[in-house]
Amino acid sequence: MKLYIVGNGFDLSHNLKTSYTEFRLYLLEHRDEVYTDEDLIISKGDILRNFERYCQPNDLWSDFEEQTEKIISEISEGKIIIFEEEWSCKLDIGGERHKFIDCFKKLIKKQDSTFDTEIYHNEIQEYALKYFNNKVRELYIWVPYLYISFQEWIQTIILKNTKNIYEIDEDSSVISFNYTNTMEDVYQQKDVLQITISKG
Repeated sequence: MKLYIVGNGFDLSHNLKTSYTEFRLYLLEHRDEVYTDEDLIISKGDILRNFERYCQPNDLWSDFEEQTEKIISEISEGKIIIFEEEWSCKLDIGGERHKFIDCFKKLIKKQDSTFDTEIYHNEIQEYALKYFNNKVRELYIWVPYLYISFQEWIQTIILKNTKNIYEIDEDSSVISFNYTNTMEDVYQQKDVLQITISKG
């Protein structure tokens, strides 16, 4: 039994449009299509602009995946400006969280100096943290939709007329770093370990 390890070059050799450039073109061509998430709306054009603001991917999908890790790092280590102050996006339990809630209380007192914020401390804390989380959500709502649009793009890659151009033994073992099911659908391979997000 032979072992085959294939990457995006395998798909490209079959003239499949699976490069990052093609994904980028997909987002550009559908730039005006929008996703609605409760009260927020984001377009595919917004997703592309945000992604390329944080990342500079090339046509290697391994690089694309490394670049997306930067987004996760940005969220976990990033900062956000609220009430003209800089806060950690995580707003860790402890000093910074207490400081944000105190800041929220001060704003309320500024509007109504007679309001007793201590009596309503729990309610104010809950609302303040909800307000903060919504602000972070507004800033990074594009991230989950990057992956949703990516999955939608994968579904546009048609394998139907793809011909097998390599002699691959039946019942081989395959490790695939691709997002398509070329080995399964074109070469009828059954023992395939998919390392990346595949076309369902």
